[in-house]
Amino acid sequence: DGMLRAMFRGEMQVLVDAEGWVQIDRSGKHFGTILNYLRDGYVPLPPGETECAELLAEAQFFILSELAQALQDRLEQLKEVSIPVCKVPIITSSEELDCVMASCPQPMIRFIYNRSNNKYSYTGSSEENLLKNMELFDKMALCFQGRVLFVKDVAGQDICTWHFYGAGTKQAEVCCQSIVYAKDRKHIKIEFPEVRVYEEVLHIMMFETVHSTRSVSSQPAPSASTARRHMIKP
Repeated sequence: DGMLRAMFRGEMQVLVDAEGWVQIDRSGKHFGTILNYLRDGYVPLPPGETECAELLAEAQFFILSELAQALQDRLEQLKEVSIPVCKVPIITSSEELDCVMASCPQPMIRFIYNRSNNKYSYTGSSEENLLKNMELFDKMALCFQGRVLFVKDVAGQDICTWHFYGAGTKQAEVCCQSIVYAKDRKHIKIEFPEVRVYEEVLHIMMFETVHSTRSVSSQPAPSASTARRHMIKP
C-alpha cells in the first residue's frame, strides 16, 4: 500500500513539527507525481533516463513497488536503445587520404576545411557561410552514413571546398572560396552553395547503384553524363 498510507494509518512513526506539519525528508520535485499515482494508480513515465532514475528513487522510498518495477523496466528499455554513431575520418596528410581512397569501395565526399590557411581577412558573411558549410556536411554525414563515406580534410590548401568521388575517381568539385578586391586590400569570400552541393551528392549516389550492378553483372559502368540523365529521369 505504500509508506504514506501506512503513515496516516498509524502503522509507522511520523515526525511532526511544532505546528503539526508532518515532516518527510525528501525533495519535492517528484512528490506531485507520487501523489498522482496514489490518486489514480497510474502516471506517465518520464521519457528520459535521468528523470526515470530520480522518480525510481522516490518510488522506492515511498514503497510503491508497482511503480518502482515499471520504472526499472523503463530504464532497462532505455539502456537497450541503440544510439546511432556516425564516424567521420579526419585526414591530416596526403598519405592518409591515399590510404582512405584506396580502401573505399563506396562513393565518398571529402570536405576540405582549413580556416588557418587564409591570407586575407574575410568578408562580412564569410564566417557565417563557413559554419553553414560545416553544418551541412555534418547533417549529410548523419543522413547518408553507411552509403557514402564522409571525410574531413584539415591538411588541404583550400579553406572550404567539397570534393565528390564515385567509382574510385573524383567526379566533381565545389569550391566555396574566392578572393574579392576592395579599394585598399583583398578579402576572402566564402559562399554557401547548398543547392549545388546537394546536386553533386545525388550525382555520386548514382555510383553506389552502378557499383553494385557492375559487381553482379560485370557490365561496364556508364559515364557520368549517363548517370546524370538516369538520375533526373522520371
